[in-house]
Amino acid sequence: TVWMLEDITDAKQVQQALEQSKRLLDTTFSNMDQGISVVDADLNVLGVNRRFTELFEFPAPLYEPGANFAHWMRYNATRGEYGPGDVENQVCSRVELARRFEPHQFQRERPDGTVLEIRGRPIPAGGFVTTYTDVTKRVHAERLLRESEERFRSLTELSSDWFWEQDAGFRFTRMEGQHITGDGPAFDAEIGKTFWDLGFEVKGGRNAHTALLEQHKPFRDAVMRCTFADATVHHIRVSGEPVFDEAGGFAGYRGVGRDITQEQHAEERIQFLATHDGLTSLPNRGLFHEMLSLAIQSARRYDRKLGVLFIDLDHFKAVNDTLGHAAGDALLKEIAGLLSQCLRGSDLVSRLGGDEFVVLVQEVSDSTQLAEVARKILSVAIKPVMFNGNECRVTASIGICMYPAAAQDEQSMMKNADSAMYTAKEKGKNNFQFFDKSEAC
Repeated sequence: TVWMLEDITDAKQVQQALEQSKRLLDTTFSNMDQGISVVDADLNVLGVNRRFTELFEFPAPLYEPGANFAHWMRYNATRGEYGPGDVENQVCSRVELARRFEPHQFQRERPDGTVLEIRGRPIPAGGFVTTYTDVTKRVHAERLLRESEERFRSLTELSSDWFWEQDAGFRFTRMEGQHITGDGPAFDAEIGKTFWDLGFEVKGGRNAHTALLEQHKPFRDAVMRCTFADATVHHIRVSGEPVFDEAGGFAGYRGVGRDITQEQHAEERIQFLATHDGLTSLPNRGLFHEMLSLAIQSARRYDRKLGVLFIDLDHFKAVNDTLGHAAGDALLKEIAGLLSQCLRGSDLVSRLGGDEFVVLVQEVSDSTQLAEVARKILSVAIKPVMFNGNECRVTASIGICMYPAAAQDEQSMMKNADSAMYTAKEKGKNNFQFFDKSEAC
């Protein structure tokens, strides 16, 4: 008997390693979250994993090695029977790609709403391996995001507001909606710039607003003003909130803006009408009293003199009675313009109502300066004004009160100037009179 002994330790170890590797590969293949199918060049099934069976729920024979791939695409899981499938053409084209060893990828949304992402790759021995990934949540999230973006764009297009985003340097990164100039593409030229780069001025001061931004605080209804290249002035109202990244770092601002130019003009007009005469646009009684009070405070502080001239037009009633109120209004507007022209820039003329005007003359040295102003007023008031071919002519009676010699407060200044005006009328009109304390007593 001849015994042949051979050391097969290395071969045994290699075999064990291969078996262990195969078990590991089988375990991994079986437990992957993606469905996997492997077919040979004739489309016969070489294997599928557990996830594949969960995704498709084919009859057990279709999973067996040797089953043909063509049966999969003809099986209707809803009806539980074989027949032409609704994806047969799609699968056939995919099979042809695989046979040509061309990778392929597509998505399929099934009747139950689930969406599969299918990727096929050829294998060297012929056939191909395919992965099936359930991307339903991702696809639905992307769909919802698109729908949300579409709704957002529709809202910004329909709204008079515009939406903006800025980076940490307060530079615009996104701007959508209606541009305040009406020029949609104008947004493109503003990307990468700040409000300050675009020339906007903040009501209340830039420093205060910048300090708020640097503290990364939200803000509401900040009013800004800008003059554009075409010389038009626009006003906007802006609100914004800070944006932080996942780590809590400051990432910039986002917010909305609205063109309030028309609102601002209306507000300014309302404020103007509240303080000015509607016919002549001169300051009205309320604004004059306010300015006179401030002037007296300043004169008292700096030891200066000032004067008030109370003016009443003589014969104005006759113009109204003979030529009508339209002629009277035209005369009043003309007189208002003439009075403004004969005064210094620091002086103030106001219409109190009817045919009464009052003038504040600041920083005078003595009564001769006030007398000179009164003479100028008399000379312009007597100039004729033509209305519809008719000549309108009036004169003026002027009463003068000087601070601090004849009065020390606003009420006394107005009262004494009015009293002096009546004295001027009693002395023949078309003249001026200073208030005299001794005569008043």
